[in-house]
Amino acid sequence: MELCINHLTRMDPGYICVAGIGSAQQHVRPVLPEGQRLPRRLFADDGGPVQVGHFVEFGDMRHVPQAPETEDNEFVLDNVAHVRSADAGEFWELLQDCAQQSLSEIFGDELGQHGRGSALNRGHGSVSLGCLRTDNSLIDIYVDNYSKVKLDLKDPDFDLRLSVTDLRLWEANQKLGDVEKVAKLHRALKKSPEVILSVGVARPWQKPGDSEERHWLQINNVHLKTDSIGSFLS
Repeated sequence: MELCINHLTRMDPGYICVAGIGSAQQHVRPVLPEGQRLPRRLFADDGGPVQVGHFVEFGDMRHVPQAPETEDNEFVLDNVAHVRSADAGEFWELLQDCAQQSLSEIFGDELGQHGRGSALNRGHGSVSLGCLRTDNSLIDIYVDNYSKVKLDLKDPDFDLRLSVTDLRLWEANQKLGDVEKVAKLHRALKKSPEVILSVGVARPWQKPGDSEERHWLQINNVHLKTDSIGSFLS
């Protein structure tokens, strides 16, 4: 299966998560069997085939959905290969075709606000990935005092402060936000009224002070109409 990558995120140091748009304009998340994690060596900056805006072939895949991660498909790591790189106009068109106007449209009514965050209850929801169409007046991105990348987002139904897991915005150790790149993106946002956010809910975990595990919403990637593939982040 060939996917155009529009979700590329940091995990624990040395590991990443990817997802892309398939031929049916639906999101697909490639996963490895038996809970194995994708190694960072797949990332283009480390010599691999995977980067935002790349068309990547994953070979035969087996659908292994489990709510809300209905996009999960198992693949064989050795089959991954770079096919080609989209140009900025082509990639933006793909993003527009799958983008929606609000978080509720993407995740449904079960998505709830918890403090400044938002989440689905464990095992609830019909999707875990989406694209949100917004504009630069409704978002702000920065590195906080703990060296984490954050994004403030005003949505029709939510007012949120969310973690940003965009791999391109973190240092190679994946522990610290890349202050210089986040500043570049912040400046570029001001010149791009139209913005599409790749959004997703994470695997369930229990936030300190909460009573149960939830699938917490995060910003996976930020795409600008003026430079949808983020060439200024390379």
